[in-house]
Amino acid sequence: MKGLKFTLAAALICCSVWLVSCDIQQVNDTPGAVRIPTDGSQYIPTAGDVIRCEDGSGYLILDAGIYPDSGPLPSAPKEWPEDRVPEGEALRYNDGSGDYLFLRNRFETLRMAYTLCNGEAGIDPNDVQLSIPRDVVSDAFSSWEPEQTEMIIAAGQDGIFCIEAWDMFKNGVYYRTVYQIGVQPGEVGGE
Repeated sequence: MKGLKFTLAAALICCSVWLVSCDIQQVNDTPGAVRIPTDGSQYIPTAGDVIRCEDGSGYLILDAGIYPDSGPLPSAPKEWPEDRVPEGEALRYNDGSGDYLFLRNRFETLRMAYTLCNGEAGIDPNDVQLSIPRDVVSDAFSSWEPEQTEMIIAAGQDGIFCIEAWDMFKNGVYYRTVYQIGVQPGEVGGE
């Protein structure tokens, strides 16, 4: 029995050393969970990452091999507050077809916002909301192509542009990134 306790203690120490050497940090009681940047910098998942979900569970990334690296962000609009970053969320959903993770992609959400504000339409940063309320109808795209949004921009000149980008995983494997944009009718000039 004494040998078993010693072996278990040694295994825990080895695991701790491994986690530190891989720069994997424990977050909110989910062993091995990685810290996703809160400043909007890019997070590219890798196999072995554990994402802490809103329900408290840990979602293990098995394969993120086709995860796109879309390069650096466009420059932030002059009026854009540096601390304005979308809220982070990791939502887990299980059904008969698989185990899904929907991870808010803060970096790509900022790409959408900067593109809208710096583009030909010149949308005011105060007219961009970094989330989509439940009552706002949105369009979804599998890639962020600003040209696809021209009709939405034209239709939403008197509203707030609501945007989000989400990474989808199925059974631990990266599936795709979904870009969503909608227009909330009403007064412009505030979030």
